[in-house]
Amino acid sequence: MTEGGRTIISPATTLAMSNSAALSLDSRTVENGGTMLWNGAAINMATSVLTNRSGALFVAQNNAAFNVAGALNRIDNAGTFRKTSSGTTTVASGIPFNNYNAVEVQAGTLSLGGGGAAGGSSVRLTGATNSYPRPGTVTM
Repeated sequence: MTEGGRTIISPATTLAMSNSAALSLDSRTVENGGTMLWNGAAINMATSVLTNRSGALFVAQNNAAFNVAGALNRIDNAGTFRKTSSGTTTVASGIPFNNYNAVEVQAGTLSLGGGGAAGGSSVRLTGATNSYPRPGTVTM
């Protein structure tokens, strides 16, 4: 997805991302209205937006990272963002994570290095870790 535009995942759709090499989002907006399952390699964001709409589910099933490959990136979560694998999934500095609904860390660590807005909730299960860049990024 290396050219500008939008990719829309409809509410009845599941997108499984099992990329063996880094996936590049370059000047692209991805709007998830369904389910996105990410168990592949890193996602490199360059002037890109990932929106997890209300009622949608994004599941990080890996220990990969959202990397910065350019300016003006962000992740907007109005649905449920879930981390299910042991190890660390990282959202790099330079990618704000704006949470308006639910973040669930069921295993491992979710490291949010880019700040962002906190308007939703965060659930951490026993043995899991939330790692935020500053207190108050996500309400516990």
